Amino acid sequence: MIGIESLSLSGARGECPDPDRIAAAVLQQRDVAGLHGGLFGEVATYLPGRRVTGVQIGGDRISVHVTARLRRPLRQIADDMRAAVLPLAAGLPIDIVIEDVVMHDMAESNSSPQEWQCPRLRWESPSA
Repeated sequence: MIGIESLSLSGARGECPDPDRIAAAVLQQRDVAGLHGGLFGEVATYLPGRRVTGVQIGGDRISVHVTARLRRPLRQIADDMRAAVLPLAAGLPIDIVIEDVVMHDMAESNSSPQEWQCPRLRWESPSA
């Protein structure tokens, strides 16, 4: 996996994106039930002594994986997440991956998100 220290600073402003700030921005979205680590927990940015699950920052792009609340079309949810991350992305393209969805009522109850699942949906940033 990718550690923050291995990044090439290819962002437009020459700065390294902060995975904690990206995670916080995504979790503030009302249609995001949580960050998702992928099928085997492989989606993360590794920092000294810890990792930020659900946010993967590579040398040339940012990938954010989430469980979404199914209240609106998934494309709209992905577009809103990308807009929230864009100011924090240091010019890197942003891929949004909706790994799972939960019903609106399920997300606010004690029900498990694993009660039903959908296939992984991925919206990639257009290549520059």
